[in-house]
Parts: sequence; C-alpha cells; structure tokens
Amino acid sequence: LIPQMAPAGLGGHVEGPSRPGTQDAMRAAGMVWMKVQIRFGPGAGTGDAENAIAAARAGGFKILLGVVGSPRDWDGVEDDYIRRYSEFVARIATLGPDAIEVWNEPNLAREWPSGQISGSNYTRLLQRSYNAIKSANPNVFVISAAPAPTGAEAAFPGDVVNDDNFLRQMVNAGALNFTDCAGMH
Repeated sequence: LIPQMAPAGLGGHVEGPSRPGTQDAMRAAGMVWMKVQIRFGPGAGTGDAENAIAAARAGGFKILLGVVGSPRDWDGVEDDYIRRYSEFVARIATLGPDAIEVWNEPNLAREWPSGQISGSNYTRLLQRSYNAIKSANPNVFVISAAPAPTGAEAAFPGDVVNDDNFLRQMVNAGALNFTDCAGMH
C-alpha cells in the first residue's frame, strides 16, 4: 500500500490569518497552505482554531494548525498532561483542518520540560495525539513537531538535544508509525 500523501503546495506560517494584506501577499507568492499556531493550556478552548480554519477557508487556503503546549503546565503531571493535550487536538480535528502539527521544537527547554528532552519522550505525546486525531477525523494529516535546527547539545545539556539526534531518538521510539509527515525547520 502507498501511504497517504499530503497535497503538495507552498505555504506560510502566519500570526494573523485575517490581518489585512496577509492572504493577498500569500496568494501573490503562490501559497496554497496557511499555518497558524494554536496554544494549548489549562482550560483551552477551540475558538482560536475555529477562527483560523474559517479565515483560511474564506481565503481559499488549506490550513495547518500547529498545536503547542507549555512545559510549565505539565511539571509532575506528565501522563495527565499528555492525555489532556491529545483530547484537545482530537477536538480540533473534529473541526476539519487539513493538517495538525503536534507541538513545536520539542528539542528545546523553552518548548519542552528541561531535563526531559528526548525524541522518545516526545514520541509518547505524538503516539497518543496521532491516535486521538485519527480517531476523531481520519482525514486530518498529522505532522510531527519540527525540531529546532541546533548543534548546541553539548553546550546546554538537559536543555537542548541536537535535531539530528532528536530525530534518531524519535525513529528508534517508533515515531514513524504515528505521523503522516515529519516536521522540519
């Protein structure tokens, strides 16, 4: 069987999908995808995701939602946090985005809990999220988090994992079974 492939096309990451001129500039550049980052945290709702999807659709764009959490919110409650995050991305999947990127730059302490940064720890979140998203809406394309391109692991032990090392750890933990596409920066 040939795995499902994402429709090709150029896109851009925007902060304000409805901001005047944004969509015109994207169209002029030949873009067909719009990426918007959504923050997950305690009590988070899906309003930002709904608004981004509506803005992209109104402009004729495909929509990729990057759903990012906070390392501060899951200190000591990792399993519960992963459960709540995966439930949140499943709710977003029911809204019908074209794709969801699970987290962002989990190889850096500003995005993932310091001292717990590893591709295998991230893969636990990815696996649960992938299964939740596909159960909620099998048509949503799931993209693994793009690690930050870095080689600073030796200089900042526990706070940074080199992107190539992080990706190897993900693959060794089985991440390829839980993503339709690997995110890259």
